[in-house]
Amino acid sequence: MTAKLALLALALFVAWMVLFRPGRGAVSGPKRKPRPPPQALEPCPRCGVYRLPAGACDCDPRSTSED
Repeated sequence: MTAKLALLALALFVAWMVLFRPGRGAVSGPKRKPRPPPQALEPCPRCGVYRLPAGACDCDPRSTSED
């Protein structure tokens, strides 16, 4: 009988935690910036890789002086 009461109490506790979980509406972390839609991308005039409008591209010249 004691085991039945203990299991009933455990089941009620689990049901309470599932149904009335504290902090359900709380913010779960920092918000990320939304990504732009794929239609907003434009091809780079030099290499043709798609990028954000007026964004930098990897084909831009960089100083690679390794002596």
